[in-house]
Amino acid sequence: MWVAGAVLVAAICTAARGQGLWSPVTEWPMIPVGVFHLDDNRILGFAANQADDYTWGGGLGGYTHAAIYDPATGSFERLDLVGHDTFCSGLTFLPNGDLFLAGGGNGVNPFRVSRFDMAAKQWVREHDTNKGHWYGTAVATLTKVVLALGVATAPNEFPPENNIPEISYGFDFSLPWSDLYNVSLEGKGPDVTHWYPQMHLLSNGKILESGTQNEMFIIDPEGAGSIVSVGLRNPLVAEREAWGVATIMFDVDRILTIGGLDGWYQGPTKFTRNRVMLIDARDPENIVSTQVADMAYHRAFMNAVLAPTGDVYVFGGHSNNQQWNDSLSVLVPEVYNPATNIWTPLASMATPRNYHSTAILLHDGRIFVGGGGLCGWDCEVNHKNHEIFTPPYLLEVDGITRRPQGTFLLHPPTVTPGVAFTVQVNLPEPLAYFMWIRHY
Repeated sequence: MWVAGAVLVAAICTAARGQGLWSPVTEWPMIPVGVFHLDDNRILGFAANQADDYTWGGGLGGYTHAAIYDPATGSFERLDLVGHDTFCSGLTFLPNGDLFLAGGGNGVNPFRVSRFDMAAKQWVREHDTNKGHWYGTAVATLTKVVLALGVATAPNEFPPENNIPEISYGFDFSLPWSDLYNVSLEGKGPDVTHWYPQMHLLSNGKILESGTQNEMFIIDPEGAGSIVSVGLRNPLVAEREAWGVATIMFDVDRILTIGGLDGWYQGPTKFTRNRVMLIDARDPENIVSTQVADMAYHRAFMNAVLAPTGDVYVFGGHSNNQQWNDSLSVLVPEVYNPATNIWTPLASMATPRNYHSTAILLHDGRIFVGGGGLCGWDCEVNHKNHEIFTPPYLLEVDGITRRPQGTFLLHPPTVTPGVAFTVQVNLPEPLAYFMWIRHY
């Protein structure tokens, strides 16, 4: 864990504090399809090669509309990326806090790799990958290897060689990428099931790939690599792919797969789910997936956020089986308590948040929810804005007044794996526990 990318929020045992509060809607210069926390409490957001669309190629080099938003002042600083369209790229944070982006671009130069230098607050172009990656997934592992995966080079283009992941050792992206030859998703479900593979780094340094196909796999990125089947995500149902789900690691080696569509794509024969599966990978020799409590609402294309209380908040989504469509949108968020296995409804938001929307935890414990659409300048489901949710755990018992915030002091100020540390806490109420969540 790297403290530069952590958020520390105290949890104090008290009664319920209402259903939360929403801020007014704030407009953006582009649709915030992807948003990321910076170390100065500002937010980096980006759309695609256009501010409200992704279909235009943007020239042979690619282009990304991006900006940095300051929640303290409400101001924006444009920081467009020239030479790389990062729409539908594979994203991950590196141990030093830099943001890594590979591929994307709607088939325009899906080989491109960029890095956002957290210290300099600027984009850096890195060495291209060997294969194009559209809808790819990237994971920064404990062994300082980045694994990029994504079988498509553009919509409906699936070169067989793209079933083999690529790796970059030691985070030196100036060097050529290497193939992880012994790892392949070839034959492990239809190619479209490998769009944005649901990959989670486990505590043993291996990677759990839990979808979108029903069969789960463990990938070992060391050496020549290996891939092993570890059973079905949903062993009780003849489930096909889980498309449009939210998947989140809410505790060490414990993962929720939430809602989604029955099948790999939209259409009248597909239906949305409220089903939730819990994957327990704490025992690497016996990975178990079980169904837990259903959500109250059926949802696809929603977002999930882990809160400092250990609860999982779900925002947005709809049950109409279509991508660019706000009908049957779910405006009521829900929060899941893993200890009690109970979902609780929260205060309704103002704007539908469906396909191409996003949500992240802010440093102060609030939750940013924004975006949606990206389907053209005249598309009625474009949402070039965000709103911020104040969860009940930040409110007094009246459900309205903001609780006084404590302070934290970490010794030493920078922590790496294996280093002992202490946290000095100054709070107005007794501390029950605190949770440390890697933030960037």
